[in-house]
Amino acid sequence: MDQTPDAFAAALASGDTDRVNRAINEIEDLDLEERAALFEDCFERCRELYESGDGYQRQSVVRFVAALYP
Repeated sequence: MDQTPDAFAAALASGDTDRVNRAINEIEDLDLEERAALFEDCFERCRELYESGDGYQRQSVVRFVAALYP
């Protein structure tokens, strides 16, 4: 998986458990500086998905943002 805000957002929006868990695991594996660099763009995409997504997508966004927060 590409480690870009768009790739992470696509995984979260997919609703596929494996893709969502992979995205969360990848963000957790990044070092602090890498997460901090991605935070603003990823947070904005997550906010948009949270507002428009279903329950599973919202739950995925919360888990992802918790892992992303530096």
